[in-house]
Amino acid sequence: MLFGLPAVLGTWALLRKAPRRLPLYVGLWLAIMTVARKYVCCRCDYYGQECSTLMGKWTAMIYEKDEENPLTTEAFYMDFALIGASVLFPLPQVKKMGMFYLFLYIAAALGSSLAVRQMACKYCTNAVCFMNPDFKSGK
Repeated sequence: MLFGLPAVLGTWALLRKAPRRLPLYVGLWLAIMTVARKYVCCRCDYYGQECSTLMGKWTAMIYEKDEENPLTTEAFYMDFALIGASVLFPLPQVKKMGMFYLFLYIAAALGSSLAVRQMACKYCTNAVCFMNPDFKSGK
C-alpha cells in the first residue's frame, strides 16, 4: 500500500503510452495484493493487526490466518521480487512521458522504498526477512 503513488504513476504511463500492457501490470499488482499476501501476511505474527506495512488488516479481510505453515525467507524473496517487477515494468513508458515524469516516478518509488524501510522493516521482528537487522543467511 505504501507503493500506491508509483502504482498510480505507472498505471497512467501505461494507459497513455502502452495500454495493451496495462492488464499485465494490473495482474501483477493483484498478485502482490492477494496471492503474495497468502504466503507472507497470513503467516506473519502481525496478521490482522495494523502492522507497519499496512497489509495486516487487508490480508485478514481476504484470507484466514495460516497456522500450519511457517513464514519463510523465500516468501519475502517472492514478495520483494514481485514489488520490484511492478516498479520496473512500466519504466519504458514512464520514460516516454518525459524527464520530469521519470524523475517523479523514480522519486516516488525511492520514497516508497524508504518509507517501507523506516516504517516497517525498522520495527518488524520477523527475523526470517532479509531486511531485518537480525537476519542471518542460512536460518
